This record gives sequence, structure tokens and C-alpha cells, in this order.
Amino acid sequence: MEIPENTIKAVSEYIQLKLSAHFTSGEIDFITKEAMRKFLELAPHEMRLNLSQRLSESELLKFIYLVKDLKKDIPLQYILGEAHFYDLDFEVDENVLIPRPETEELVHLILNRFGQNHYSLLDVGTGSGCIAVSLKVNRPEWNVAAIDKSPGAINVAKRNAGKLDAAIDFEVAGIEDYGSDREFDIVVSNPPYIDSNERESLDKNVVDHEPHLALFAPENKPLYFYDLIADKAKKLLRKGGLIFFETHYQYGDEVVKMLEGKGYEKVELIKDLSGNPRIVAAEYH
Repeated sequence: MEIPENTIKAVSEYIQLKLSAHFTSGEIDFITKEAMRKFLELAPHEMRLNLSQRLSESELLKFIYLVKDLKKDIPLQYILGEAHFYDLDFEVDENVLIPRPETEELVHLILNRFGQNHYSLLDVGTGSGCIAVSLKVNRPEWNVAAIDKSPGAINVAKRNAGKLDAAIDFEVAGIEDYGSDREFDIVVSNPPYIDSNERESLDKNVVDHEPHLALFAPENKPLYFYDLIADKAKKLLRKGGLIFFETHYQYGDEVVKMLEGKGYEKVELIKDLSGNPRIVAAEYH
């Protein structure tokens, strides 16, 4: 066994020793806390109060394999099989993107703008379902639908919705072939916007493990999916309905111009908590 003692203290020191060349001390602290919570069901304060607690061989092996996988650049969330998003735990695997904190701001914005009335919403490219499920959990009276062209992603999203008791209509479909007679008050999407010829600039743990279908737009067309969604949303939104996009700060102004050119009104470019243009919102009449 690589860990000299089968105690929580020894495991923490082992993680620090083995990962110090790969991660910052803050990242290692986060990894340790998340692993202890997942593998041992210990909160950070419980971990500190139980440093001499002895672990079984099978428990020790979980931490050894964790370290080996992290050194292979596998993201922590995929190793643990879950990610935290908007105070909820979501299952994640390599069929779906790992939810990002910036997307929580998109969810928060929509919740603040729309109250408890019976609104209808479509989430395009739902992935893990983090946007659709978080909204449904916080607004159970809403009528929420979600689509993704990846069957694997829809399966993950369905499991998350089931675990969190969120009744959502899921469908395997891309926006280009999605057909519905329903009208929606809200269409929301965090579509792929990374130019496919820029993949070499991404971190290895992202490009090697997160789904390319959810990451990359066609070469030299970073707004390809924004354009498709904006066109289709004009047919799906009821009069005065709103569209919300998350985007990269480099493309915020371009998304605004694109929506204005398609006849959307009251187009807003909203900054995230870091001060970067991140969310675009607009009305369609």
C-alpha cells in the first residue's frame, strides 16, 4: 500500500505529496475536501476533527486511484462522478460538460427576472441538465423542456432530473431539427463557441475528456450555434418571449449585433461577477 498509515491524516499528506507538482495548494485542499466528502461522507470540519480515524484498505484504494487519475489529467468531477451547481449535486460523466460557476449566474438571472407564474422554458443543449433542472427545482410550477443531440447527455440529464424530482420533458434533438407546436416564454442556451481550430489552446484535461460535441463550433464559425438557435427561437417564442445566451466575453458584442439583426429587441449584454461580458438577453416580438 502506497500510504504509510491508514488514517485520514496520512491520506491528506499523501494527496499533498503526490499532487504538489500538478496543482496549487488551494486546488489540493479543494480536491482533498471533495474526496473526503465523496468517499467517506465527511464534511471539512469532520475531517479536521477525525485525523486519526482509520480507513479500510478499500477506502485507501479509492484515494490512490484518485491521485493516479488526476495525474492523467482526468477532471476531478469525472473521477468523483458529480459536480456541484447552484447548491445541487449533479451527476457528470464524459458525455456532458462539467458545469461552470459562470452558468450559475445565468440561472440566477433568469430566476430573478421570472417569478412563480406558470412560465414555459426550453433549454437548448442541456448537457447534464444543470440549467433546466436548477430552474425547475426553484420554480416547480414552470413547464420546462430540454433538448440535446447527444443521447448520452440526455440520459445523464434524465437521471439528474429524477434524482432531484424535477419533471422535465427531455428529447434527443439538435436545435436545427427540433420540431414543436409549443410556444415558450423563455429559450435559454449555453451553446458551443470554441472554434474547432483552437483546440490546441485548451487545457489538456478539457480537450482530452470533455465532449467535443458540446465544446466546439465549426472552424471559423464560433457563432454558428447562436445563429441557428436565434433563428429557431423566433418560431418557438411567444410574443414578448425572451432568449438568454451564455457566451464567451470575446463574442458578447457579436451576439448582440446578430440578435439585433434578426429583429430581437431590448438586447442586453450582461457582465458576470468577474466583470466580463457573459450573458446576452433579448426579447422577440
